[in-house]
Amino acid sequence: MSASPLPRTTRSTAAPASARSIRDAQLTELIGKVHADNYGVYGVRKVWAELKHQGHQVARCTVQRLMRSEGLSGAVRGNKIRTTVPGERAVRAPDLVDRDFVAPAPPADRVRNRTRRGRAGGRPPALDQQH
Repeated sequence: MSASPLPRTTRSTAAPASARSIRDAQLTELIGKVHADNYGVYGVRKVWAELKHQGHQVARCTVQRLMRSEGLSGAVRGNKIRTTVPGERAVRAPDLVDRDFVAPAPPADRVRNRTRRGRAGGRPPALDQQH
């Protein structure tokens, strides 16, 4: 008698949705609405504050997690996105004034003889004594 083994449980394989996943689905709709109503510029902090203002009790870290999972983010001040990138094979404009950025010699006041070291007595050599 080779019978196939029966499952030990009679419970269906699909587990019911957890309370967290149900709450996340509700909050995701609310977060998306608040974000869209404010032209997509509200970040986590302001969406969280607006939800609190509307009477929804939700943790800020939950709003952050759900916004990240939905790909929502607020406006960012500061560096703008660089939209124009020069091509790799772009021809550079010629230098029409023939600038020469090579210095003829280093500044004389910044050059000194570094071969002389301090003396055994601990005193440094006089700067005006050059060999």
